[in-house]
Amino acid sequence: MKALSIQQPWAWAILYAGKRVENRTWYSSFRGLIYIHAGLTVDKNSVEDLEAEILRVPDPRPKAYRGALVGTARVTGCVSPEQVPVEQISWACGPWCFLLDDVKPLEKPIAYKGQLGFFEVSIPAAPEANR
Repeated sequence: MKALSIQQPWAWAILYAGKRVENRTWYSSFRGLIYIHAGLTVDKNSVEDLEAEILRVPDPRPKAYRGALVGTARVTGCVSPEQVPVEQISWACGPWCFLLDDVKPLEKPIAYKGQLGFFEVSIPAAPEANR
């Protein structure tokens, strides 16, 4: 199965805050089920920007793991920001937006090294995810 690395807090927002758009600079014709991989890098500026969304998720809030496969989603399209469904437009900045559906967090994150673009996942993985 393929995976896509996504920085935190964006991976968390996909899993728990209803974000169903992943912004990329590149187009992809790939459609199908993927693992969501939470990268090691944290987009620190965005944590503050997402504070209201984070606080909408009831306590106890799920942890934002890094360096791990944290969920699954189905990529259903790759569109420009103007083509994103209206209820997701606040998440879209493009230039390309991967549309996601069937998002599910994994019961237990699986430590795994990320890569650029869509990449193939082979399990077994490393023993422990970073928090």
